[in-house]
Amino acid sequence: MSAGMKILLFFVLCCFTVCSGSRFGSATRDYLQRSDDVAVLRSLRAVTVDNRTNCGPGDTDPANRVNTTVRVNALIDELKARNFAAYIVTTGDAHQSEYPPYPDILEWLQENLKPGEKAAADAKLIAYGSWLSLSSGLEEEGKSIVPSAENLVDLVWGNDTENPQPPYSDSPAIIYPIEYAGQNLTEKLSEVRKALQEVNAAALVVTALDEVAWLYNIRGNDVPYNPVLRSYAIVTETWAKLYANGIQMSNITDQLTDVNISDYEDIWADLKDLSVDTSIGMIFLPGNARAPGCSFEVYNTVMETKRYLATTPTLLKKATKNRIEITQMREAVINDGVALTRFLAYLEDQIISGKQWTELSAQNKLAEYRMEAGARELSFATISGYGEHGAIIHYESTNETDVAIGNSSLYLLDSGGQYFGATTDVTRTMHYGTPTADHIEMYTRVLMGNIDFGSLIFPYGTLKTRMDVLARRAIWSQGLDYRHGTSHGIGAYLNVHEPYLDEFQIGYVLSNEPGYYKDGEYGIRIEDQMTIVDANMKFDKDFYKLEMLTMVPYEPKLIDVNLLSDEQLEVLNTRFANIRATTGVKLQEGNYTSEYNWLLRKTENLTRIVVEQIETTDGAINTYACWLTLVLAGVVLRLH
Repeated sequence: MSAGMKILLFFVLCCFTVCSGSRFGSATRDYLQRSDDVAVLRSLRAVTVDNRTNCGPGDTDPANRVNTTVRVNALIDELKARNFAAYIVTTGDAHQSEYPPYPDILEWLQENLKPGEKAAADAKLIAYGSWLSLSSGLEEEGKSIVPSAENLVDLVWGNDTENPQPPYSDSPAIIYPIEYAGQNLTEKLSEVRKALQEVNAAALVVTALDEVAWLYNIRGNDVPYNPVLRSYAIVTETWAKLYANGIQMSNITDQLTDVNISDYEDIWADLKDLSVDTSIGMIFLPGNARAPGCSFEVYNTVMETKRYLATTPTLLKKATKNRIEITQMREAVINDGVALTRFLAYLEDQIISGKQWTELSAQNKLAEYRMEAGARELSFATISGYGEHGAIIHYESTNETDVAIGNSSLYLLDSGGQYFGATTDVTRTMHYGTPTADHIEMYTRVLMGNIDFGSLIFPYGTLKTRMDVLARRAIWSQGLDYRHGTSHGIGAYLNVHEPYLDEFQIGYVLSNEPGYYKDGEYGIRIEDQMTIVDANMKFDKDFYKLEMLTMVPYEPKLIDVNLLSDEQLEVLNTRFANIRATTGVKLQEGNYTSEYNWLLRKTENLTRIVVEQIETTDGAINTYACWLTLVLAGVVLRLH
């Protein structure tokens, strides 16, 4: 083995320590560390100790640093024994769940492997499309990638007695109540089987955790922030199976009357049997058009002539919420908005009165408000960023980066909760002092994009990518942009990021989140949760519109009404009225008087008055239009 290979392996196993300079969400970190078929992120590039600039001579080791020397040495021995030149370890799990991306593995392998050498990987952990791309790229240079018969990281971790591998979760699964699901198991299986018949497939293999949870109306606690169970599913014309840890299923097995429960690992034997069974036709496997698709292990277990790869009916049906799901989601999102509104009112009062709050203390307090409102857990790691931290799109505050929330810059808060009935995702940007003209202009332009995207009426078949232009138009006009998507699907007590078709459908629940980020200074994002409904208009096709679900005030001191069009101003004032009629009413019902008064101040109608001044000079009439921004609050007229 070359010295370069050893350097790779050293970095591969050490990059999870804080000293490496890598930053990943704690949810991912916690999940990966307690799974025995996934491991920590490996950055596949040649890195020396000198490149690890976050570790200097004499630096104190961080408390969460892990010495992985034993694992590294053991892994090197295993590679030598198997004649592997490299071993790929990904950030993903066996279900291709959402985790931070890893670097360009193919490029590194092409540069570092010699002709005839082979890389290996656990084929369960790499999506089939990624595997095929790696294989094709390596074959062009006389190199190869092969499945490893066992996960080598799992194998060597057992030798590390100081830092033993955490076990899988054995938290019990639960049945998701029908009053929230809106459809029972029998109805869902019937719809799936109908979809199989339409494409002449004999079986459907479901590998995505949220799709299994949706199909069988179950929820789990195996992945932080995502109420899913480590599981697979197979549905045929005559039977349906759930592959999971039996201990986790023991309390609900008798309630899954149409489903056979098998051990999690039994999926592989059943897949092989289906593949060779001559009475079984095509096998529907998750394709990669809308999601990563199935793993290469699943793909490779089914013979080529039987593979039918496409977007699964479970993905499509899960994304299209039924009437009961939408009703429950409206209520739960409003309740979540009440919790967030109460917190924002409290935090503003605290900071203005001189109390010190930091990014971490604020997000922790918000979590308390959500749990009080009925949240079962958060829906993702809260993004709580003050000043320059707000410019880091997926910033996560830690003890090392935590700063006080001051009154001279913007505070960006992106958060959400998991409730029976809804997964929530909302972002608000605040200022607790006197904002600059730049703060006001850019906040207003982001708000304009949010309004334009969210108020469009559009015909069936309109692509999300076409609507995205509306969200960016106001900042594009200044030669600026934001480096993330405008919208993603949101689950119903499932994953906060959910795939869907690019052609918007009635029942989709999605985010509306334009932003602007000034590197090193501040970040702005305004995110609302919306659902697609019938606009009750028809030409050659039906027309749809977006209905606002989030009912949380914006920051009026950051809104320059002069920049808004009449239509945008009308939409904004309508939103204010809806917030008062929903969140406001619930605050009154809960006797939260101070929070209600705060909400009223934040949702006072904004308006403009045009004053025309006419002067006559030498018979010529010059008309000057002067726009005055007024805020009306009852009978009180206040000039800003």
